[in-house]
Amino acid sequence: MGLFDFLKKKTVSPQSEEDKILAGAEDESVLIPNHVKNNLESEKEKEELFLQKAKQLNKFKVFGVYDTGTLTMISGFVEGGKLKKKMKSKLNAKELVIIDLKVGSNSVEELLANEEGSIFVKSKGTPIVKYGDVLEFK
Repeated sequence: MGLFDFLKKKTVSPQSEEDKILAGAEDESVLIPNHVKNNLESEKEKEELFLQKAKQLNKFKVFGVYDTGTLTMISGFVEGGKLKKKMKSKLNAKELVIIDLKVGSNSVEELLANEEGSIFVKSKGTPIVKYGDVLEFK
């Protein structure tokens, strides 16, 4: 091996990120600084959390059931998601449709997660809803 071959031979030394950025990388890969990598990772975590929330089912845990004649009032607690009027749930092959939502005696547009309230549902037939049931609405 001659002197020129020896000089052409590259010595592989680990470069720090700063050296690569200042000197330029010899390969054509994209360099992402650490402070940006951290932001990208946190953005991915936020996106995953958002997707989990989007996929989260609207769950309502039943505390009490009262028949008011034409409607059935179900009191309980929203475990996840949110409930709005016209949302539907299936229970024992019968469909429940939310007609009204109340917190106390006031009607509201929606019940959010970790909120306690009452829903008034209409169904064909009489569904058997009991204490402790968890209804999933779509």
